[in-house]
Amino acid sequence: MWGQSMKNSRFIMLLHRRVGLSISLLLLFITVSGVLINHSQELGWHKKLIYSHWVGEVYGMQSPLIESGFKIENSWVYQVGGMLYRDLEKIGGCSGALLSAVKYKNTYAAICENEFMIFDDNLEIIDSYIDIPNDADSLLATKNAILLNARLTQYRWDDIRGFVEPMEIRRRVLSNSMTLPYSIKSKYLEITPVDNLTWEKVLVDLHSGRIFGAVGVMVVDVVGVLLCVLALTGVYFSYAKLAVKSGRKDSTGNKNIRVSVSGN
Repeated sequence: MWGQSMKNSRFIMLLHRRVGLSISLLLLFITVSGVLINHSQELGWHKKLIYSHWVGEVYGMQSPLIESGFKIENSWVYQVGGMLYRDLEKIGGCSGALLSAVKYKNTYAAICENEFMIFDDNLEIIDSYIDIPNDADSLLATKNAILLNARLTQYRWDDIRGFVEPMEIRRRVLSNSMTLPYSIKSKYLEITPVDNLTWEKVLVDLHSGRIFGAVGVMVVDVVGVLLCVLALTGVYFSYAKLAVKSGRKDSTGNKNIRVSVSGN
């Protein structure tokens, strides 16, 4: 009986040690992340947005597609999600896809599928027209005007009269879009947060394992079960030690009684 009890104790001790070693790092991470979640409001992480787009891709959020733009002197004009940018500065919304952009004197002009706009060097929109030809496709800046090219006609705009009646095409230019340099695309992604993704949400999903899908949740569940095993085996050893100490005290007391009786 005593031998069987010793075997059980050794097995439980081995189980306790191996379980503790196997989940120690995960348990430490879950504990630390839990403490941080409790203080995320104080740290402001519930409002702080994530700017790393590879984290967004883990959530299935695609990075903004920024493939082409229009080079104007040393700057680039491009569009992301309906919003126009000059380099990394936001200009404003433009209806439809960006078709062309040029510089005219001290101003810039851009045409989208449903809108033509003029903005200055400070990116303030000076004028905007939504009643433009459906077949407009490109712009050309001349010395005294901007020519808006449509399929069969050409419109003239200047800073005095605005748009004038369509005229016969004299000069034709195709859209001058070019592939954006990697430096522009990468810098834009660095300063653009992932939509509605906060540090607190990422931390909660790491803590629960949800960020890794069903497998991550299962791993955290297993850690929870093993933590219960650690607690039960710890209680068992505590009880066993108390039982051993109690047995030793009883044994010592019996010996003292026998000595006293034999002395009498």
